[in-house]
Amino acid sequence: MFKIIKSKKFKRIVSLTTGISIFFLLTVSVTATKLAHIVDNDKNITLITFCSKPDEILKQAGIKVDSNDKFLIEEENNFYIKININRAKCFTVNLNNESQVFMSTKEVVGEALKENSIVLGENDVISLSLDQKLTDGMQISIKKFYDMELFEGLNSTKFVVPQGTVREALNCAGVNIGEFDECIPDFESIITDNVTVKLNRINYYVNKCEEEINFETISEETDDLFVGEKRIVRDGRKGKKEIVNTTKSVNLEFSENFFTERVIEEPTSEVLLVGTRSNYPENLDIYECRGKLVDSVNNKEIQYKEVMNGFVTAYTSEHGWGGLTSTGQKARPGIIAVDPKRIPYGSSVFIPGYGHAIADDTGSAMLSGKILADVFVDSKEKAMEWGVRFKKIYIL
Repeated sequence: MFKIIKSKKFKRIVSLTTGISIFFLLTVSVTATKLAHIVDNDKNITLITFCSKPDEILKQAGIKVDSNDKFLIEEENNFYIKININRAKCFTVNLNNESQVFMSTKEVVGEALKENSIVLGENDVISLSLDQKLTDGMQISIKKFYDMELFEGLNSTKFVVPQGTVREALNCAGVNIGEFDECIPDFESIITDNVTVKLNRINYYVNKCEEEINFETISEETDDLFVGEKRIVRDGRKGKKEIVNTTKSVNLEFSENFFTERVIEEPTSEVLLVGTRSNYPENLDIYECRGKLVDSVNNKEIQYKEVMNGFVTAYTSEHGWGGLTSTGQKARPGIIAVDPKRIPYGSSVFIPGYGHAIADDTGSAMLSGKILADVFVDSKEKAMEWGVRFKKIYIL
């Protein structure tokens, strides 16, 4: 009897213990699980999870979240969690013809632009409404406009112009830009908001005239001519130059004046032969040897064609030089008067005691045949000293 009672008690104790364990396990199981509701755009996913962290729950649900995506826990308690995934949308902004790609999790265009630090000015023009819902792949065009104040001289005008260079802004505002106009800031600077532009109107007034350029004379010495004798072998010719006087004005006020020159035609130099042969070579020891004239000082032989003998006189002019010979040459030492029938004009002769000479004059005494030659000297005293001499004249 005792054993049976004991066995019933044992069975009752075992049953009670088992019941308590099952109740404990059920309580723990209910307490550890959670109902998860995930909203991913238009998808709704519900699952039972043992995970406590949102990223673990999403991983359990097989949902991948990119770095630009965001998720929000809208509701959570011990038995329930709701996760809302906000997927980032890609959109392109074309700002003044320059495109750039952005990402945003915002719902409308205006908030997406603000999130990406794109600030619209008061005058800017956008292709879409700021309240329009943002969609993936959306194209948004923005044209920025700025306030510009233009100063021309003392006058100022205000414009609203698109972003770009100063030149583009002025063209858009209908402002004519002259060829030489200057601008502050310069024409290629980029416009900013509330910019002040100073446009200086530049004009040039040009006055041109032509002037002659005098030629220079190049003198070359030659012993083919006597001292004091000159001969032009190349005529000089004047050149021509253009002188440009340019006056610059800034905003119709005088600024500066400058000159430039341009040679139109170069001058041609005159080439002048200057004689170096002595008119009075008495200091030369010239003598006749075997039918030849010899200059012993210069060791030079002087050739001649013919020898004439006759009386030789001397003449001069009032001032020693001057007057014209019968052939139109200027009277000077080294010129002799002859009878051109006996000694032709232009003949080169040598007269001992006088020197080399050119037959370029005549006179009545020579034409009458009484005098063979009349030599020119540079003073009355020398003419008187010469007197009348009987000389040999060598025709060279």
